[in-house]
Amino acid sequence: MGIDIPATGGLSDLEIELAEKQLGCQLPTAWREFARQHDGAVPQDNLFQTTDNESGVRCFVPLLQAASLRQEIDGFPSQGVPMAEDGSGNYVWGDPATGAIFFWDHENDEPTVAIAPDLGSFLSSLQPFDPASVQLAPGQVKSAWIDPDFFASLKKS
Repeated sequence: MGIDIPATGGLSDLEIELAEKQLGCQLPTAWREFARQHDGAVPQDNLFQTTDNESGVRCFVPLLQAASLRQEIDGFPSQGVPMAEDGSGNYVWGDPATGAIFFWDHENDEPTVAIAPDLGSFLSSLQPFDPASVQLAPGQVKSAWIDPDFFASLKKS
C-alpha cells in the first residue's frame, strides 16, 4: 500500500458471512482479509487516478453497512459493493464476481470503468496527498461560496 491505512479491529468471520448474506454474494478472499483488518478505516489523505481525474478515499465503507448503502444511493450499480467514499458523494465499488474495482461518479450518467483489476492493485495505487502540491493559476478560480454564518465567525476572530 502506498499510504497508511489504520487497523480497526475489523470484522470476525461470522460478521463477514452476515455481510455476504446481506449483499447476496460471496466476497473475494482479499476483500474478506481487508474487512478483518481495516473495516471502516479512515486512511491518511490520499489520491488515486480515476479514468479522467483524481480523487481520494476519505473513508472505507464498513462492510456491514454496504448492502443498505447500495440500496440508498440512487443509480448505484445493483450488484456492486460500495467499498470507499471520496467525500464528494462518489464511491469506489467492487464487483464481487471479478474482484475488479470501479469508481462511481454520482454526477456522471456514463457507465463506470474499472480503475484497478483487484483490491490489492487499488490499495497500492493510493498515494499520499500533499496540499502544498495544489497550484492555482491566476484566474483559475471563477467564483467561490462561503457559508455566511461561517464567514461572520471569521470576522469575529
